[in-house]
Amino acid sequence: MGYFPMNEEEFKKFLSDILDKKLEQFFTKYYSIKEKEKISANISLMTMKETEMFFGISRTTLWKWIKENKIDSQEIKGKRYFDKNYLIRFKDTNFRYNERLQKNSEKYCR
Repeated sequence: MGYFPMNEEEFKKFLSDILDKKLEQFFTKYYSIKEKEKISANISLMTMKETEMFFGISRTTLWKWIKENKIDSQEIKGKRYFDKNYLIRFKDTNFRYNERLQKNSEKYCR
């Protein structure tokens, strides 16, 4: 076999290295595109700070709600996000109920 300047084992290793590099490039590109699509698809997500401001609460209270499973959140790349539509429904349901309770208690406590 005078055509190749390497033996069979060297040739297998050479092909294996090329395939590994190409596959790594492909999957890196593929998954980075998927992550960008996933994040851009979730445009209605709010950060912790935005959620705190939305409810007018402290970070401690927000963490307490998360730990008590009172509010849903997602963790993406080490950061916590909240679905804006869910937060609006949560606020409408829970805060209005609490306001009604306050009004009723004021009415009966006089």
